[in-house]
Amino acid sequence: MKLTTTTAALTLAALTLTSCASRLTLTADELAGEWTVTRLDGATVEPGNDVPYLGFDSTRVYGFTGCNRLTGSLPGRKIKRGEVDFGRVATTMMACPDSRYEQPFMNALRQTERMLLADGQLVMVGADRREVMALERRPFAVTSPNGTWDVVELRGQAVTPGEDTPYLTIELNRFRISGFTGCNRITGSLRPGEIEGGNPDFSKLGTTRMACPDDKYEERFMQALRATTSLMTSGQTMLLKDAGGQTLVKLKKRQ
Repeated sequence: MKLTTTTAALTLAALTLTSCASRLTLTADELAGEWTVTRLDGATVEPGNDVPYLGFDSTRVYGFTGCNRLTGSLPGRKIKRGEVDFGRVATTMMACPDSRYEQPFMNALRQTERMLLADGQLVMVGADRREVMALERRPFAVTSPNGTWDVVELRGQAVTPGEDTPYLTIELNRFRISGFTGCNRITGSLRPGEIEGGNPDFSKLGTTRMACPDDKYEERFMQALRATTSLMTSGQTMLLKDAGGQTLVKLKKRQ
């Protein structure tokens, strides 16, 4: 695990007393959204595509372990009091022997009994009243591959998005990818860990079989998807690249 700064874990009492803006109770609005791990077992975690995060939506929790997706439910009344039990969250079962974070992240979740907000951070506290993990709110719309992305460049040729141009829609929480080739609809399942890690596999996507003799994009777009080995997002731009690092497809996030 890439840890840059080791610090002593703070107790719940110390967090409450030293923080300028600590909260032992949480509202749904305060908790809603996605939170990236910044401190784990008392040490700072460097930003990266494989860093775990948690998302909260009403009484549902979801997230990424650094390898697998997780999902579960949380009792609303307990959350409001800052109490939580992550012992029953479920995860996908993808094997990631080189994962830096999954095991310590899951261990921290199992130890967590309380959550509190302290100076803008979401702090997880264990039974011994000591911090086991801290998270910061994630800039979801900028960094996440979730959403619909219009192709604006295909193998070096500019594409002006319109009704007959390709696009992709990524839904990490539903393990699904869909889209349009310029002629046919695209559908398939995805492994969120691969997408968020920047290593997608689009080779098994399915399409409808409508014939479009005047189609300008389908064959080249599908060939590019099958050749894609890496995915990068920066702001509102997504790049799909081949094994040699050549950009095959450039996409812009649809507003």
